[in-house]
Amino acid sequence: MAGRISKKKDGDENIISQEIHESSEFIDPDFEMESTGDLSFCSACFEINYEGKRKYVYMLTVPEILQSENNLEESEQQQFNWRSPRLRTYSEIIKQLQMVPIPKLHKNKRLSTVEKRRRQIVESFRTLMRSVQGTSQQSTGATVGDAGNLTVRKYFQFLANIQDIDRNFLGGNIQLYIKPQKDGSTNYEGHAALAVSRRHFTEQYVILNKQYLSFKSSMESKKYNIVIKTDNIVSVQSVRSENSLVLDHFGFLQIETWSRVYYILVRSDIQVNEWLQAFVTILGSQCMHSPYRSVYFEKSSSSIVDASETMKIVGIGPSNPAISLSNNSNAVSILDREELVYYARPICWKLDRKRRIYNYRRIMFRKLYDGSGSNAPVSNGSVSNLSNLSPNAIIEHILHHAFYLVKAIQHNTVNDIDWVKFWDDISLLQVIDLSSLTESQRMAFFLNLYHVMVLHGSLLYGPPPVWNHWNAFFNHICYVVNFEVMSIAEIEYCILRSAMSKLSHFTAFAATAPPHTQYPHLALCCRDFRLHFAINCGSLSQIELVPIYYPHLLDSQLDEITRISLDYSLEIDMVKKLVIMPKLPLQDYAITTTQIPQNNGNILDCLRSLAPYLSKQKRTAVKQILADPQLYTIKHRTFNFKCRFLKRLDDISNDTNIDLSAKNVDDIEEFDTT
Repeated sequence: MAGRISKKKDGDENIISQEIHESSEFIDPDFEMESTGDLSFCSACFEINYEGKRKYVYMLTVPEILQSENNLEESEQQQFNWRSPRLRTYSEIIKQLQMVPIPKLHKNKRLSTVEKRRRQIVESFRTLMRSVQGTSQQSTGATVGDAGNLTVRKYFQFLANIQDIDRNFLGGNIQLYIKPQKDGSTNYEGHAALAVSRRHFTEQYVILNKQYLSFKSSMESKKYNIVIKTDNIVSVQSVRSENSLVLDHFGFLQIETWSRVYYILVRSDIQVNEWLQAFVTILGSQCMHSPYRSVYFEKSSSSIVDASETMKIVGIGPSNPAISLSNNSNAVSILDREELVYYARPICWKLDRKRRIYNYRRIMFRKLYDGSGSNAPVSNGSVSNLSNLSPNAIIEHILHHAFYLVKAIQHNTVNDIDWVKFWDDISLLQVIDLSSLTESQRMAFFLNLYHVMVLHGSLLYGPPPVWNHWNAFFNHICYVVNFEVMSIAEIEYCILRSAMSKLSHFTAFAATAPPHTQYPHLALCCRDFRLHFAINCGSLSQIELVPIYYPHLLDSQLDEITRISLDYSLEIDMVKKLVIMPKLPLQDYAITTTQIPQNNGNILDCLRSLAPYLSKQKRTAVKQILADPQLYTIKHRTFNFKCRFLKRLDDISNDTNIDLSAKNVDDIEEFDTT
């Protein structure tokens, strides 16, 4: 697939092993620089064809302060086209620009080398511009040249010259090639840059005909990187500037299929219009006006599976890598048919071999809003409806939609629009700003996000049936959230349980050992044992009910879910003097009257902490047990790794009877009360 840039294609062999230095101290992430601020310095990285090789180049802009007439002779001013971005290799840039360390962030170790270099260019260019602005402010009427800043002047001349690589970028042609074929059909061809992440593109040669839209590395290449049936194209549109990289002299086009939106950068607006006309010629004018078709699979094709059937899929894990569909005669492996589900490996991240990003149907190039309410990412669908909401409101809506999808699939009423809206909504999470959330707001947000991802994975692959499927499910399904990559397990252990201990049954096997990724600006600081009951992976050892958590109701919701969970999982038999408890990390329950965790936690502290959440009858029993604990046997129930679909708590009436007899009473282990 296009988008994975080879480590050997940089073209800077002499610096391939050069380390990217970081600042000495960790700093807080800069949301403005992450979202849009970097566009003023190094807007993108491109993998291009140049002199017969594939290499990386970085797109640089010429700041206005360097374009002032005082910096150049009049003849020079007329020679240079300032509005055209410049493309330079990393090795060229470091010779002209004094490089500075990149900000030290915990996520740096998860960033690819290509992205680290881009960030270093951004930071170095930013530092240079600060020095220029400071010099200009201190010297009234002084220019860059007058100030004697040789570094600035040297870099300015470096950007001023338009090189062959700038002229020949994307083939250097501003019009499409129209090529009649022997069978009477027509091929529309041209160079374009395909977006593979927010700031990374790969140059491709694009061919459109009646049957296929194809991408290959170069005009001469015989190997196709991506082939899309034209039947699968939902719409083709020029992208609004709010969600694109606004680059003068370039055009931006999005090609939408059911599972993915392809963003391509072309040489000019002329090419954008020519491509749009070509798609209208092939697909008809409706492709310009229908971002979501009421019936997606309009055209008959023996290889097309009805959308309502495509997600009826079960199983995941090493024993079943090719996930099968329903009994439809046209069903194919989901891994063989990209159009059914899209999972990405953005080039900016260093991902383990099996980890994939599942909220990448749309690439979010810019932040959701700028405070004015006018910066919606796209002009259609549910994306713009949510973009101006708070982070908590967005995730609450997404979880509500996920619960709806579960019910719709169970009742066989799901359609393609439901899936597209869900995938577009979770795409917003890539650039969502969580920096201003309080502790309770973060807790509610990540509880809801955790359950969204569990439901998303269950909808695609089915809930994990046994423990050896857990690693593939909880560690490989990832989202990009707030410019961070995180798996389901990382949200649980590195954010929600960050200040708490790890559950012992997760460390029983190496495949399910908790991760240790650090998210210091997102991780919770509180130790609240109620989180053990609020975090629901779908195991049969837990209740199947999950609420949508709201910050203003969070405390009462945590109380309620703890009460319901204990009613389901804690049993006391006063006749047999037997207590059967869920497996819990005791140190999180060793608390004093001031709710300060202690280090000498034991089973009695745990029972004492849980007593207020028990029924009146069980509270009385616990009081007797605490008075004379030596008379009672306390056992822990073995954790059940088999999972099921979660249900929304609000959808279940309060008088629902939970069948405790369904649990195997013999499936327990003794716990030493001494």
